[in-house]
Amino acid sequence: MMERKVVEHCSPTLAGIKCGSLFKYSDRMGASEEVRRLNGLLNPRGISVRIIYSCACRDLVLVYRENKIMERLSSPEISGLLHLMGYDCCDIHSCLTRLTEKMNSGGTIPPEIGIFLGYPLEDVLGFMEYGGRYSKTMGCWKVYGDEECAVRTFAKYKKCRDIFLKKYEAGSSITKLAVPV
Repeated sequence: MMERKVVEHCSPTLAGIKCGSLFKYSDRMGASEEVRRLNGLLNPRGISVRIIYSCACRDLVLVYRENKIMERLSSPEISGLLHLMGYDCCDIHSCLTRLTEKMNSGGTIPPEIGIFLGYPLEDVLGFMEYGGRYSKTMGCWKVYGDEECAVRTFAKYKKCRDIFLKKYEAGSSITKLAVPV
């Protein structure tokens, strides 16, 4: 069921400490219905769910907080970079449509997706410059900048996931876990 995957892979986004999370979902037959159902539950909490890539065997699902992504897009460095890549940073929906188009046309994940997932800009730029090679460390993403900060963030995300999964498995609903922000 998609709901458990959201809790497992998107807890930091549900908690409001991360702007977006991504996970693979292999039950393609029910994915669109599950996305609609989850949006009905999570939209009142400021969280949206969107399929950003589809192929014969799986979907990639983005769970995000629109307000947190818009905060990131208001940064001149981030909006400037995305503008060079064909994004209209004035509108979150057109940005996500552009990201979805790039995902589905190239068959690869564009490196700027890190911006929508809350990765530090210097790590996104490092990944773009070095093609995924020469990172200092790797956890939720490849780190090219502040390694100590990233390792602390990885630990915070893991702790959040562990707590949320424990609560979910004990019977807490996803709406109860989703922090309104």
